[in-house]
Amino acid sequence: QRVKAWSVEVQLDGQWREIGRATTIGYKRVLRVPTTTASKARIRILDALACPAINNVSLYRAPVLMRDPVITRAPDGMVSIDAPEGATAFYAVGNEPLKKAFREYREPFALREGGRVRAYIMRDNRGVRIQRVLGTKERLLKSSSSLY
Repeated sequence: QRVKAWSVEVQLDGQWREIGRATTIGYKRVLRVPTTTASKARIRILDALACPAINNVSLYRAPVLMRDPVITRAPDGMVSIDAPEGATAFYAVGNEPLKKAFREYREPFALREGGRVRAYIMRDNRGVRIQRVLGTKERLLKSSSSLY
């Protein structure tokens, strides 16, 4: 391992900006960086033990990793749904399975007597679905999750 530290930079509006930094370079080394549109990219060797011998460099646009929406209920019965940045959350309360039962989540809502809360998040036509059954107390009764 000749390289001790390196970074990836892209040119945006005529200025070079660092979008990722890592240590060591090895076979199949992957550095995840935010999705970025740029006309130029470069790798900077920041620290090395010897002269670097880089054989191949590739850039890929990987799909965004989605995580489950997080459904929580506060002691006062207000339910909130946490979704990743850039994703839109939708939810339905009760046993209604129809897609039209789902509403876009904008702010916490009351569920003082407990019940089933289903939520999914969407970003770039991909989604993650989760279902939680909340009792009258703060405890979780049942939970499930699936990708679609």
